[in-house]
Amino acid sequence: MKAWAKHLIGFGLTFLPSIAQGAEPSPFPLIQRGAEFCLSRHYDEEHLRRNPKQLVTSIQFMGRDAWRDHFSSEDGVNLDVSVQVGFRDMSKQLVLTGSCWVSDEAIPILRCKLHPYPTDFPDIIGQGLYLKDLGRGRIEARATSDWKVIRVNKEPEGYGEAAAEDRYFILSASDPSACRFSRKLWSKKGPTKTFIGTLP
Repeated sequence: MKAWAKHLIGFGLTFLPSIAQGAEPSPFPLIQRGAEFCLSRHYDEEHLRRNPKQLVTSIQFMGRDAWRDHFSSEDGVNLDVSVQVGFRDMSKQLVLTGSCWVSDEAIPILRCKLHPYPTDFPDIIGQGLYLKDLGRGRIEARATSDWKVIRVNKEPEGYGEAAAEDRYFILSASDPSACRFSRKLWSKKGPTKTFIGTLP
């Protein structure tokens, strides 16, 4: 097993929106089939002042045409996503792409495997997040790998866990317009060929 995979856990989301009568249920209730979605958090100056060791300033988790198999058919069970992360010591945001799937558990857990875009090391550098429902539209996300390693386009010498200050985040379901969908990665209909090409 590659070093990054040892730290990869994935995401979990548990919201229960209403499902139209007769419609096929989504593998994961929060994100309906064919939907556009956005989960985000932006930390204000006061929060960052009180947490001076925290590097992450914002996170956006997004996708379009959810739960479609963009390789072959319309009956796929994977969810294509991209994530944008801002840092206090970098002007450029980190972009990650990947796919997610629902694990077979009593409470549905969405597990995702993400890689930086662009990167020369897609099989070496990877990030995982673990998300759980806190109720009232709040999601707790836990990063599994060191952001300082993930955001640098070079083969890592070591691969530790995320620092305590940059491990847990509270995200909220937002209007899709709140997320910055890259035109290189997303069309109005779903992921582009460029996005699909980033997947292992």
